[in-house]
Amino acid sequence: MVEFWRGCRVRRSAVSLLALITVLIAVGLLAPELALADPPLQAPAASQGPSALEPSADGPQKSSGSLAAALPARWDWREHGLVTRMQDQGACQACYAFSALGSLESQMIRRGQPYVDLSENHVAECNYEQTGCNQGNIWIVTNLLSVQGAVAESCDPWNPADQVCKTSCEPLISVTEMWSLSGKYVQDVATIKQWVYDYGPLSVDMDSGSSSAQWKQEFENYDGSYTLHYPSVSTQYQDHLVLLIGWDDNLNHAGGKGAWIVKNSWGTSWGGPCGYGTDGGYFTISYGSAALGGNAATIQDWIPYDARCAVLHLDEAGVKDKYGWAGSKEGTGLVRLTPQTDGCVSRIELWTLDAADVDVAIYDAFDGTAPSVLKGQRTGVSLAQAGYHSIALSQPVSVKAGDDVFVRATIRNKELERPLAIDTVGPASQGRSYVSPTGTNGTWTDLGATKGADLGIRLRVCPCEAPTATPTATVQGTRRVFLPLLLKTRGQAAPTATPTGARTATPTRTPTVTRTATLTPTPTATETPVSGWITIVEEGFEGAFPTGAWELDDWSDDDGGEYLWGPVDTRAHGGRRSAWPARSGADGLDPASSPCPANLDTEMTYGPFDLSNAVEAKLSFWFLMGAGDPDDMLAWLSYGSEGDPNFGLAFGGLGTWQKAEFNLTAGLGQAEVWVGIKYTSGPSGSGEGAYVDDVLVRAKIRP
Repeated sequence: MVEFWRGCRVRRSAVSLLALITVLIAVGLLAPELALADPPLQAPAASQGPSALEPSADGPQKSSGSLAAALPARWDWREHGLVTRMQDQGACQACYAFSALGSLESQMIRRGQPYVDLSENHVAECNYEQTGCNQGNIWIVTNLLSVQGAVAESCDPWNPADQVCKTSCEPLISVTEMWSLSGKYVQDVATIKQWVYDYGPLSVDMDSGSSSAQWKQEFENYDGSYTLHYPSVSTQYQDHLVLLIGWDDNLNHAGGKGAWIVKNSWGTSWGGPCGYGTDGGYFTISYGSAALGGNAATIQDWIPYDARCAVLHLDEAGVKDKYGWAGSKEGTGLVRLTPQTDGCVSRIELWTLDAADVDVAIYDAFDGTAPSVLKGQRTGVSLAQAGYHSIALSQPVSVKAGDDVFVRATIRNKELERPLAIDTVGPASQGRSYVSPTGTNGTWTDLGATKGADLGIRLRVCPCEAPTATPTATVQGTRRVFLPLLLKTRGQAAPTATPTGARTATPTRTPTVTRTATLTPTPTATETPVSGWITIVEEGFEGAFPTGAWELDDWSDDDGGEYLWGPVDTRAHGGRRSAWPARSGADGLDPASSPCPANLDTEMTYGPFDLSNAVEAKLSFWFLMGAGDPDDMLAWLSYGSEGDPNFGLAFGGLGTWQKAEFNLTAGLGQAEVWVGIKYTSGPSGSGEGAYVDDVLVRAKIRP
């Protein structure tokens, strides 16, 4: 049976922009599509270790690459603004909730979304098994968030005791991708470093005291003044989940040099700052200590929650075991699902237990011998990690309420036998889950009847046509944030936005527009042949600016003057200069001697340009957000003369150059398209502001 580790230890001694992001995500009008590439957010490389759910028969495996040799000697995701607030789980063994949501919150910031504080209480009390204070793992968390969504901490705040699930909170996002990078064995240091660098903060397990009373006492009483050292990679005593956020090769400890930087969930009075800021709660621990690093995993993708959508599934408890045939890494599963409403299927979702190649298809009928009437499919999908995956179909498939559909998935594992993920905990349904070693006609077995289990294969069904989204606005203190008109709209009448003074944790949802998730396991191939990329505009701010189709605007009535973007030599990513949001205009300033003004609202826009014959287009640029007011914000947008825009966001304090790469999906197929970069500052007027450099807009054109 697959071993699903569940554990948490409690301590025996017994920067918030939530309202803004709650509106941005809950209203769901815009879909961020940012990948920060410093360090790069990239698709995972080929599997470098055993499955997340079962160790390799040969034990720990080493990374075949040597990428980590080029990594810095120290890396701390706190220095890049990706680690959210320290919390205290109290006398409740729910570390799994804090570790998993810590990973998700970090990923949301990494994609250019501001910090949203998600509810650990919801995760602990509302998951199918209601594990509460009785331990859990990231698979249990993913199962809940993929079906029911994540809610805000402000609606369901943490309570360190078992309680009834609160069902009245408005979900914000639905998880669509979780990558389990390793089994319980601790991988080599170079591999774990590369994962942290490539994928961001990782949920990992460790031994926090089950193996030794002396180690337990030391860990519980740790004050952050030194680096822990407890040499052990034994997985037998892993009992606690934490968030791995970095490393430092030069930290001294009792056994030598080199240690991990880790976020715990035992509050700020435990541990220490460990090299960054003043907040306690962190620890450093030598490489190879306390079996830290096993079960490394990260929640990697999500979509805005849409109450009109439903996840059709039989595996209520998610994946609890594996099924297959001795000696075989391949298997095919088929499920019968019944939509409750009319709609369209755009993606098939499933669990994998290893890196795998997957084929999926939807059929209209199955007679027990063979499926028939193919409605849609996707073949040759390569999934480089075990976990939870959402596979986009080439074309949406319409379904009718009450009419059964049959979903087939063939999974070919890279390393492990028995590839099919099954649920043995939830109630099994006969005549709904079928398995076959080859998928050929006449080889199907009813899994519910023979094993009392269901397959982990799902459909996400949404309305086929989304209603037009209504622009809304909200107020954060004295700061205005208009949605979706973060930049002025050209070619459209601008609707009147009426600000509201209420700070609402869960605002009334506005019907959302149809969106495409920012990550899919593999992109859908374009059927129309295309030529190469062409450059539409390239701007490094080394010469005169603005020129050509660039336009500058100051939209604020409260900044005390006219401030526009302009070149400065204070900072630069490439060349000598970059752009700063208050450099030009009638009252332009020099960032070498003046902070960015308060209540600034200034943008630079390029366009219109023609994407009517483009199959893909991208905006990329480098940006640096200096320290200042927590409400300082950089936004980038693309929009055409028709339809809704799409956007990305970054907030103040990152302090290093980051790369934004942004798909111009909102303007594809249109003859008039604009891109814009906009900066707004908070009310303090003490910030350094933002710098932008090396802007590039390009498109891939049909021949």
